[in-house]
Amino acid sequence: MKIFFHHIAGKMTDMSLIYCNVYAHVEPEEETHALENGWAIDEWTQKEPRYWFQGRQVRIDTSKLEYNKKTRRILNSCPNVEIKIKKYSETNIDEIQSIYEKYMKYRGFVDDLGLGGPANEVELDQANKQVVHYYHEGKLRAYTLLRTYDNSPVMTGLQFCWDYHNPKMSLGKYSVIKEIECARENGIKYLYMMPGYEKTCIYKKDFTGFEFWDGRKWSADKKMYEYMCNKDSEIQTFEDMNKLMWEYEKEYFN
Repeated sequence: MKIFFHHIAGKMTDMSLIYCNVYAHVEPEEETHALENGWAIDEWTQKEPRYWFQGRQVRIDTSKLEYNKKTRRILNSCPNVEIKIKKYSETNIDEIQSIYEKYMKYRGFVDDLGLGGPANEVELDQANKQVVHYYHEGKLRAYTLLRTYDNSPVMTGLQFCWDYHNPKMSLGKYSVIKEIECARENGIKYLYMMPGYEKTCIYKKDFTGFEFWDGRKWSADKKMYEYMCNKDSEIQTFEDMNKLMWEYEKEYFN
């Protein structure tokens, strides 16, 4: 594994703030080690070798799935949902692109990186990708793009989108439960859910078997994860970021 850094920006006059992204090139035989240590593939890398990045990754231990009251309520909110899993190459891209665009509009999300959704999906590694299709009342309403790995028994949920045709349905959480079930049935220990930042990602802690990468280890501390996500959403200025950085430094180094 070759680790490298993008030193993007810094503020040294009235604060001590350095903005630096951490990346790596990971050999195929190193995939398991990388996943176990907080690395994830940058899915939008346009060429080989693929970049992997460090982040507050979230994963679910599929062996710990429980059908408790909350889980049953989520499942019951989505009656008559039909699920089909297709290879990426067999998927109607225009159809899921339409779902993506409806999802982005409903949530008010901005595609600031110009990624453009499934229509612009990078062709690399498509053999390792599947699309879970969720149908309700005979129509495609949602999808999840999943990644598997040649050298590691894990699965990553890369992107979930749905059209919010019936917002009372908990289709997002329903999809996570179904994908945990799918992973467990196929002998997959962990379902990775990509990084957890800001309030929109707090829901990830609600699944039994939840863990997040804190930069040193995998942690099941749900209160700390929620606190960190809330702090993310409070950041509006460099001053906010600098204050949060020093709080973090005191926590870990004093």
